[in-house]
Amino acid sequence: MAPEQLKEILQRKENQDGGDKKEQIEDGGGAEEKGKSSEDADRTTELLLAVCQRFPESLSPDLLFAHCSWEYVVQWNKDPEETRYLFCAVEHLKFISSPHIQLGISAMMWSTFIVKRFSAAAFLMEKADSTMEDIPAPELSVEEVWSGAEGPASIADLALEQRGVHYPLGKNAFFRDLTTIQLMPSGDMDPGLVSLRQEAIDDPSFSTSSHASIPLPSDGPKADWWPSLCMDLGSLLQVNPDILRRHLVCELYNQGLDLRAEEVMLQVEDKDVLGSQLLVLTGQRLSYSLLHNQNRTQAAMELLARLPPTLCTWLKAMDPSELRCPLVSLSQTSQLISRLIEMLPENHAQYSLALHLLEAVDVLSLSTDD
Repeated sequence: MAPEQLKEILQRKENQDGGDKKEQIEDGGGAEEKGKSSEDADRTTELLLAVCQRFPESLSPDLLFAHCSWEYVVQWNKDPEETRYLFCAVEHLKFISSPHIQLGISAMMWSTFIVKRFSAAAFLMEKADSTMEDIPAPELSVEEVWSGAEGPASIADLALEQRGVHYPLGKNAFFRDLTTIQLMPSGDMDPGLVSLRQEAIDDPSFSTSSHASIPLPSDGPKADWWPSLCMDLGSLLQVNPDILRRHLVCELYNQGLDLRAEEVMLQVEDKDVLGSQLLVLTGQRLSYSLLHNQNRTQAAMELLARLPPTLCTWLKAMDPSELRCPLVSLSQTSQLISRLIEMLPENHAQYSLALHLLEAVDVLSLSTDD
């Protein structure tokens, strides 16, 4: 039965009362040339309407179109040269109003029959509405008489159980399972490539290169948006999320956005590594205040003379030019040192250095206040 004919019959069922069914066959034997075929079509229409009225749930339009579509594609699979079967299957598929059932039937047709024979049929997957995720899946109901019946699951139930299709399929993954995201022909990311990405993030020049010279937003919508974007991109690139979070913390401190950095810091798992990274950043801040700031005070020069030789040598080795915002308040730097002291275990090789830095910043703060 043609899909347009089935749709017309179903529309009649909706628009007419039960007593008007005989109108559907009023032209059944009007012309001799129509003969038996016309009578058979009218009889089929009458029987279908009667059955639909008896079982309105089980023979709803979507289920009828789904079954017709499936039967046509089964026939096409038996005789691929008869492309009209595949055409009819697609035409019936178009009349399914539920995007979930439509998508499920499409996926089943593709994975069961079409993917082996007809690559162009992949465009069927693109006909589902992109807003389907906002539409709740329909709950199928049947008449009470079928509640205790045994047998295979309904084709509509199978369609609703199909997982969502990943549309942006790559050329290398075209004939793979539609529900998977294929990053490479093997399905796995090259470990060497992932390692290079993580090494690039850990490289200090990554933060100071020209591509990263634009200041990061400290407030407003973009202040919340860009860290989330970084994490999403990291997930797609298969970069360790903790490495990315540590980089974000250091980048935020680098730009003087200490409060934002403390928020991201709470999600970092490897605090020991982060503490060591922040220790270098703290040294760069203090090195700028004591050695490179043209407006440094007399108190700063006196403190530099009293520092332990090892700490003084370490500060001179720091490069504050890597800081995008070197001029921050001493209270911010003191808070930062306190945070990293909390991260580092007491037996850490750099724990005593952190204590010396905290003492130096506190002395410098008192001298400045005086």
